[in-house]
Amino acid sequence: MKPIEEPVWAFIQERLGFSHEEMQIFRDNPANAALIQRGLALQNKEIVFEFIEAHGCYSHQAGDKLVFDPLGNLIVDKCPERVCHHAITAGAAHLFAAGELLYHDVDPHKMRFKRFGCMDVGLQCGGWGHAVMELHVQEAGT
Repeated sequence: MKPIEEPVWAFIQERLGFSHEEMQIFRDNPANAALIQRGLALQNKEIVFEFIEAHGCYSHQAGDKLVFDPLGNLIVDKCPERVCHHAITAGAAHLFAAGELLYHDVDPHKMRFKRFGCMDVGLQCGGWGHAVMELHVQEAGT
């Protein structure tokens, strides 16, 4: 694997707001270098939560998508105008798992359980509705 170029390290240091001493600690951790090297190759990937069902959901409907980068950042201009935090919370473990798999060069589509639901139990159980989402990974721009 080729070494990380200094402008990349400088960008990371500025982005994270690290002092020179903190940046040295960061650089001394081999896991960080591996993540950065792999991350550069993942810039064209997006992790998507697609709403499969959303009956009685105030914020979302079937077909809506929440799009994240491999680091777990919500890409707001690729999402509906309103995003329910319960949907993000419901998929947090899936998002983390998909990111870890991507960084280890394993296809997240191989996850056995890619579907998850919001915490609202639905009208019949005293809630409003319920949403079911499915995780997939796509090339950016699709």
